[in-house]
Amino acid sequence: MSENTFYDLIKRYSKGESLKDKPSKPKNPSHKLGQNEKQIILNRAREDREKIKALQSAFETDMEKDGRSLSPRKLERIKDSMNRAIPGVRRIANWFNVHMQNLGVNISIGKSRVHEILASAGIFEKEKKIEKKPKHLSRPEKPLASFSMDFTQKRIGNGDIGYVFGLLDMHNDAFVTLTGHPEKNGAIVVKNLEILKQIQPQEQKIEIRSDCGKEFYNKSVRKFCNKNNIHLHFIPKGSPWLQAFIERGFRTIKEEFLNLVWIGDWNKFNDVLRDARYGYNHRSNSAFGYRNPLEVMAIKMSNLPQQVIGH
Repeated sequence: MSENTFYDLIKRYSKGESLKDKPSKPKNPSHKLGQNEKQIILNRAREDREKIKALQSAFETDMEKDGRSLSPRKLERIKDSMNRAIPGVRRIANWFNVHMQNLGVNISIGKSRVHEILASAGIFEKEKKIEKKPKHLSRPEKPLASFSMDFTQKRIGNGDIGYVFGLLDMHNDAFVTLTGHPEKNGAIVVKNLEILKQIQPQEQKIEIRSDCGKEFYNKSVRKFCNKNNIHLHFIPKGSPWLQAFIERGFRTIKEEFLNLVWIGDWNKFNDVLRDARYGYNHRSNSAFGYRNPLEVMAIKMSNLPQQVIGH
């Protein structure tokens, strides 16, 4: 006990005050919910699940129209992956709070309350642990200055593997480019970097992070970057966490967009990717106070480049 605390305790005792410390967080009556409010949350959760069921049914129908078939085991695995697109308790809580504020009602709840309501109604909902942000993954202060690029892959309905190239702004998680290709190589990387340079002054310096894959670490990519004020930063081998922003972005792209529809051919693949980039860039993100990537960027940029906004 410090000296100041000791004398404060003596003073409170002499005045006959209670020596019990006051709670730091007073009770918040706004957390109380009536049956109508609980029903709103339940209806939203059920609507989200019905939407995914409809997409699962449409996926299977489109697959059959293309004359394709998957084993029941593979089809169930795909449907299970679609279920990951169902909004979690954090997103439902945020939606509910905004909804009630729009109605002029002062109610604010958290994810634990939503989980309790869904669990009491028999709606299974795994409560996710809150992950601490690694200290080495601080976000850049300026938009359109520091990026992360990588490839991921997705098998389409004709049996081909489609490679998805993504260029992510690490300031706000916006995908500047998201394009599909039958292979991955340096020419594809350069083509996408040209798109980036079209929306920026030639003299502006840019930093781009990637792994040391041969599609990035090659003569054509290095030559283009040297001519266009682009500094390439290659992460050490075996350090995927240094690409955590784009890895998480790719996971969302797959779970909430690509995995929800049957992609029969290359034309459909490119159409879905275009819609996925638009949807992702306009998707609320809990990391930014439930603003979407473009809203975060707009805080520091009055006029957003059309190539970033999309269609």
